[in-house]
Amino acid sequence: MTISRQQKEKIVEELKQRFARSQALILVDYRGLPVAEMHSLRGQLREEDCALHVVKNRLAKLAAHQAGFPAVEPLLNGPLAIAFCYGDVVSAAKALTAYAT
Repeated sequence: MTISRQQKEKIVEELKQRFARSQALILVDYRGLPVAEMHSLRGQLREEDCALHVVKNRLAKLAAHQAGFPAVEPLLNGPLAIAFCYGDVVSAAKALTAYAT
């Protein structure tokens, strides 16, 4: 599916705002996680005031750079999901760790 330049700019702007609002970011490799489990994980993270997004690395790198987080850019390689934590970071990390084991 091809994304237009206008759609990409909108995605970058939304990601930039998420980077700026987040207290912490957790990058996770989601390979092998079935869709139903990903949906369940997103629901659990939502309860912890955290949002999990799968985005194109190039767009995430642009947003991180524009938001003033260049240190994140080298980490954005391969199939990753980004957990943007707005509330309790520890609870979100525990929920993600539970899925990793």
